[in-house]
Amino acid sequence: MLCYDCSLNGRQVPAIGVCAACGAAACAECAHFGTQTIHLMEGLASAEINNVDTRVLNCARCADAVHANHPLDKGLAPR
Repeated sequence: MLCYDCSLNGRQVPAIGVCAACGAAACAECAHFGTQTIHLMEGLASAEINNVDTRVLNCARCADAVHANHPLDKGLAPR
């Protein structure tokens, strides 16, 4: 699979992952990593919530959009 954004610019660069927001393939240069908190409920009667931080990959375009709207929530640094 090739990076979508690089392909638009006439370059063929292998992708390292898929954007969590739009599904476009992204290469190491175009990929931006942030964090996402998943809330897991444990137990039946006394529902205990366990928060787990995971990583999330976004393409450059979606990372800019996420950062503009939720910069601290997603852990994405400004470009």
